[in-house]
Amino acid sequence: MASCGKDFLVETDPNNITSGNFYMSESDIQSSLFGAYAVFKDNRYITRQEYFTNSKARQEYYANAGGSGGANVAFWAQSVAPDHTFLKDRWTSIYSSINRANTVLAHLDDNGITYSSPTIKDTFDAEARFIRAIGYFYLVT
Repeated sequence: MASCGKDFLVETDPNNITSGNFYMSESDIQSSLFGAYAVFKDNRYITRQEYFTNSKARQEYYANAGGSGGANVAFWAQSVAPDHTFLKDRWTSIYSSINRANTVLAHLDDNGITYSSPTIKDTFDAEARFIRAIGYFYLVT
């Protein structure tokens, strides 16, 4: 009992990673940037872009309502309600990409991070700004 200090019973969870204790190295910044790019693979972000462009211009026709309950036809008929699942998923994906890019930008200058070359930080900065800019572009279009 006398050999153990009070700190012996204080445990920290190594799996509890927050933004405050994650960004410690260049590879952590790069991993976070990869996470920002991962949103581009989301089904509603870029893959379904035609629903929000060509359908509104009536350049595409969806004859089969299919298993999605007429979601495609709603775009053709221009009767998409604000609670339409495609809209919600798309906005969520776009705002997620902007949020992730902003997180990368916020932690580029954290103390203790050393970069392998002077230009790598500028590269990460430019890539994060591009991800954020394309998100803003899709929001306004």
